[in-house]
Amino acid sequence: MTKDGYVRWVDERTKIQQNDTGDVTYLQGIIVDITDRKNVENALYLEEKRHEALLKLYAMSDSSIQEIMDYAREQAVLLTESKIGFLAFLDETETNYAVISWSNGKQSSDEAPAESYSIWDEALYHRTPIMNNEYLAEKDTDPKLIQRNLSVPIFEGGRIAGIVGVANKEQDYTSTDVRQLKLLMQGMWNIIQQKVADEELYQYMEDLKRSSEIKSVLSDVIKNSPAVVFIWWAEEDWPVEFVSENVTQFGYTVNDFLSGKLVYADIVHPYDLKRVQKELAKRIDAGQTDFNQEYRIMTKFGDVRWIDERTFIKYDEDGKVTYLQGIIVDITERKHSDDFMHLQYDLDSVLSSATSNSETFNRLLDLALKITPIDSGALYLVDDKTGDLDLVAHHGLSEQFVNSTSHYERNSVQTRLIMSGQAVYKHHSELSAITSGKNLRYEGLHATAIIPIRYHSEIIAALYLSSHSEYEIPDKSRHDLETIAKQIGEVLSNMHKEASAQKEISDLQILIDNVKEGIAVTDKKGALLYTNKILEKWIGYSADELKKMEITDLYPLRYRHVLDSVNKPINQNQAYSEDIRLHSSTGREIPCRVTFKNIKWNEKDCILGIYEHINTSATSIHNT
Repeated sequence: MTKDGYVRWVDERTKIQQNDTGDVTYLQGIIVDITDRKNVENALYLEEKRHEALLKLYAMSDSSIQEIMDYAREQAVLLTESKIGFLAFLDETETNYAVISWSNGKQSSDEAPAESYSIWDEALYHRTPIMNNEYLAEKDTDPKLIQRNLSVPIFEGGRIAGIVGVANKEQDYTSTDVRQLKLLMQGMWNIIQQKVADEELYQYMEDLKRSSEIKSVLSDVIKNSPAVVFIWWAEEDWPVEFVSENVTQFGYTVNDFLSGKLVYADIVHPYDLKRVQKELAKRIDAGQTDFNQEYRIMTKFGDVRWIDERTFIKYDEDGKVTYLQGIIVDITERKHSDDFMHLQYDLDSVLSSATSNSETFNRLLDLALKITPIDSGALYLVDDKTGDLDLVAHHGLSEQFVNSTSHYERNSVQTRLIMSGQAVYKHHSELSAITSGKNLRYEGLHATAIIPIRYHSEIIAALYLSSHSEYEIPDKSRHDLETIAKQIGEVLSNMHKEASAQKEISDLQILIDNVKEGIAVTDKKGALLYTNKILEKWIGYSADELKKMEITDLYPLRYRHVLDSVNKPINQNQAYSEDIRLHSSTGREIPCRVTFKNIKWNEKDCILGIYEHINTSATSIHNT
């Protein structure tokens, strides 16, 4: 606690001083204020939790509105570290709570006057978030229940659609709590609006069927809606019988489809078309009447948009499909956000065509450069021996700038900043003044991010990313960049492991090729699978030639019984030895003592033969 009563986080390093007898004489300590770092860590944690909550909400498409509300209210309590939560939707007049969710289990679908929940209604009256961090004795509520509270209105345009409230946090509520509640509840409200719109449209479709009123009624309902309605004939490529006027949001007109100039399959992304066709066929075969799927379409201007389609399959009395009804909603923005949580970037695909480490590093950097407003940057690796930072990829930066920033020693300010483990977002001029003191304004960089890349607890690399146009990196983009940094960390770690494993194999191969014994591996039928350099040198055949041969091809006729007598003792896990002669490519016989052992080679039962060159021609057989 500070003298003013504020709580600060510190990192303490303590040194214990002892006298000659081992008694503690005094303690020497150094404390560093790390409050800002802790606050950043907490903010990142809250951002991640809120994204997880929104993903769960998007997955609750089959849940009731009450269930969606209850989950959102629980998440509001968790995000703000509160004990109590309240969530209610208001009617059109903003005077009655139509649907209510309480932490204590109190739920109601009956309309109740807003005044009866006076602890929360200040936000309604003032139309702004209200924080009460003092004891609320003056409020119309149980004083033992509420100690401090926060209320935030949920807006739909200029109308207050609802109120979310939380109470009894151990510490004071702050603007961070307000921000988390606003973003969470706005996401929840968007989901509920889409759900209500889908249900209303579906009901209209069912009530009106194929009556002559369908075009005019649906046109009125969805004229200003993001949901586009289609009716397709159940034929190949889905000719369109009806499409709502708001298809213009994708650049098309109603006449483009009704004239036959376009069929619906023409606008489905070619990479998704087969999947969409198979999904529909599967549902029809199963006799289903409706289903959802997500895929991409092409706008008239060539842009790619993600859509969520709800399809209703209509059958006649004989069970034959007559036509299809569909509601499509543009979910591109949601997809861009959600797909980062699901690791949308398929790294296997991104890296599949890379032919070198350098190309791989550039492709990893390209992932980060896809995030707005980033247009330039560099990827650095930490040297695991020296601790220095070395630039391995860059984009959008001048040669002069790259030469000035290509290497940072372990004790440099830049390296120490990265090793602190925290992502830094500042204007480039501020970072230059802190880290190097160099005048790098010629590069024209503004908003800048320095993001450490970890694998588990170890920092193995860093991203240095900038914008030439924007002065600040938005919160959403920061989250996306840090998600990509985690992906890059896994890839770099795997590359390091593969390089280490390859070096071990190379070292082992050098060892095997330099022993004095010849080595051969055969399968149970005697086909040669591997030989070392010494054996190849003795017999004068290359490795490629030997892989086309059998081991008995190297034995004179009088020794070809060896493998027949080998199998029995080897199967009993015993080694077997015999003095033999090998046949070289020139016909010369080479006296050897061979020891056979049973081994696993590429997960198959095989025989290892170790050949020791001897100066005797004895052929006695003995067991070891």
